[in-house]
Amino acid sequence: MIGEVCLNVEEEESAICSLFNSLQEKLAERKKILLKAAQSQHAEKEKALKEQLSHLTALLPTLQVHLVTCSAFLSSANKFEFLDMGYAPVAALGVFPLAVPQRDAAGLGVRPKARLSPQRLHQGAPGRGEGNALHRALPQL
Repeated sequence: MIGEVCLNVEEEESAICSLFNSLQEKLAERKKILLKAAQSQHAEKEKALKEQLSHLTALLPTLQVHLVTCSAFLSSANKFEFLDMGYAPVAALGVFPLAVPQRDAAGLGVRPKARLSPQRLHQGAPGRGEGNALHRALPQL
């Protein structure tokens, strides 16, 4: 009887060892598969990121030119010049519909669509400080 118990113990021990070894082999295989999948995903994402980066670097000179142009425009144009010259680029962008401004005979600037009464021409706009009627008639940006 003791001999049978010793034999069963050895069989169970060898079965447990073989099960443990097969589990370790399966875990190693699964680890390799997961590492390959992670590396391929990383490579795909890195490729996509590099493509996006190359597109952005291609756009950078254009953006720099626009930045310089806008800075020069803003530093040199006063409010009336901005309103006078700003309609064409804004309309070209199609951000919001703007009517082309009407010009007087001399082409000197923007004529507001609203007509001001003589009393309103001489009144000061509250909270706006000094300014003329044209300041008050033009839309605020």
